[in-house]
Amino acid sequence: MINTVIFDIGGVIVGNVFLSEDKAAQFATLVGADVKEMREAREHYWDKFKTGKMTEREFWAGILSRLGQDPTEEKISRLSQLAYSFTVPLEENVELVKELREEWRYRLITLNDEAKEFNDYRKQQLGLENLFEFWITSCDVGCSKPDKKIYEIALERLKEKPETCVFIDDQEENLFPARDLGIHAIHYQTPQQLRSDLAKLGVYVKGEAIAR
Repeated sequence: MINTVIFDIGGVIVGNVFLSEDKAAQFATLVGADVKEMREAREHYWDKFKTGKMTEREFWAGILSRLGQDPTEEKISRLSQLAYSFTVPLEENVELVKELREEWRYRLITLNDEAKEFNDYRKQQLGLENLFEFWITSCDVGCSKPDKKIYEIALERLKEKPETCVFIDDQEENLFPARDLGIHAIHYQTPQQLRSDLAKLGVYVKGEAIAR
């Protein structure tokens, strides 16, 4: 029986900052860069940024330098402001989290890849911190999905058996290590699909008949 739901954050609980082509194009346009070059510059620094090895300012400055541009404070500020504008709650899924926590009393934690500044913003400014028992975030533990180590850290802190947990992520590649460890996994696509898939696993959600 499942008693714990593990949520990715970006792309499931809040909008993803970087992944869509449209968003990548907006970052590129902001600084007059090619979209492909912007993506490549972002990927070059993303692992260090999300695992706490560089600050947000260093991240944007590195991207601009790699694009052959002067990393002025104005450009860094504009890129940062655009990123935060994408970091908005996906309200239907926030309501699902509240429902699972308050009505059905499931244990809820996060397992998310994020840099410290963006993670702090989500927790404090968006008011998400207290919706979850605790957060396992790449910037705090120094490793990221799909490295199996971060899933093992989550299980160790939970003190739960893998088969009692379900992990939800919008990136399919991140589900494979969870399944290898015996954790149930759901590839998130839409709010209704998520509710339906949770019910199929026997998780209580409003408006869905659970599997027994």
